Amino acid sequence: MFRKLIFLDNQQIGAIDFQAYIIELKGQKTAFALFMNQLQTPLICYSIGTKNQVHFAIDDEQFSWIVRNSLIDPQEKSEIYKKFDVFVRQVEVQAANYFFREAQMKYFSSSDLLARYGQCYIESKESLT
Repeated sequence: MFRKLIFLDNQQIGAIDFQAYIIELKGQKTAFALFMNQLQTPLICYSIGTKNQVHFAIDDEQFSWIVRNSLIDPQEKSEIYKKFDVFVRQVEVQAANYFFREAQMKYFSSSDLLARYGQCYIESKESLT
């Protein structure tokens, strides 16, 4: 499990309230996480892995829930996705600058994965496959 240590930021994007936290994982390992709507598990979690590199993991069940429950047209989804993209970039920079200074950060916002998830969201596909 984990516990929330430091609140970084939050933003309402569409119908979802996203919150960014620095968390402590099992074994006192510090991580960065993005939660939605006060859920107990993160949508995206960044943690330091081997060779002092920060990696991220995405909760595909939460992503699928977002897609299933987003009943707006693709143009509105595109606008919401752009806002989410900006928010993710902002909080990733905060986390990298304040908590992962000594590690090599792999940014979700600069990976093609974020674009692929965004396209799935806009096209109402629940998974990348």
